[in-house]
Amino acid sequence: MNEDLTPKESLEIISGMIKNRKTRLKSNGFMILFWGWLVIAAAIGQIILMLLELYSICWTPWLLTLAGGVFAVFYGRRCKEKRSEQSHLDVISGTVWLLFALNAMILGFVFLPLVLGVKYMGIVLILLGVASVTEGVVSQFRPSVIGGIISNVLGFVNLLLIFFFKDDPMLWIYTFVLLILGIFVTNIIPGYIIRRRYNE
Repeated sequence: MNEDLTPKESLEIISGMIKNRKTRLKSNGFMILFWGWLVIAAAIGQIILMLLELYSICWTPWLLTLAGGVFAVFYGRRCKEKRSEQSHLDVISGTVWLLFALNAMILGFVFLPLVLGVKYMGIVLILLGVASVTEGVVSQFRPSVIGGIISNVLGFVNLLLIFFFKDDPMLWIYTFVLLILGIFVTNIIPGYIIRRRYNE
């Protein structure tokens, strides 16, 4: 089939693919930053409430992520309308991040209080690393791959902290600091690189 294309048609297809990739990275850059800053705000909010010993309500900043999810659905629909077509790469990327978000929320709101406790943060950092590496490979965007690898390592560091500092009253704070570092390398740094590179 491809041998029937004229050079002009081939060039138009390549140009369209580049334009779609650029549009996708721009919209992903915004969402990466949006989720990054939202999670950092929630983590800092919980740290502050824990330091104030308001343990019964210290989880409430994470309700921001539910509001963020509603916003993300509407934003994603708007971005789909702007794209000329949705490639299989868009589907893979969207599915990976949706699975990450669903797993993180279910683990956090259901299993953290039941069985996971402080191990939750390590699991989330590992899942975040996998999602970020996948996004980086799909988008051919090295900062996301590097950030994902670092996040994965931070997840295992978190689990080691639990082993070595299990009786430390500041253990939860340490795990939140690791989460914030993970978000910086998977969301904030790649998000601003995308913004600088792809926004005119």
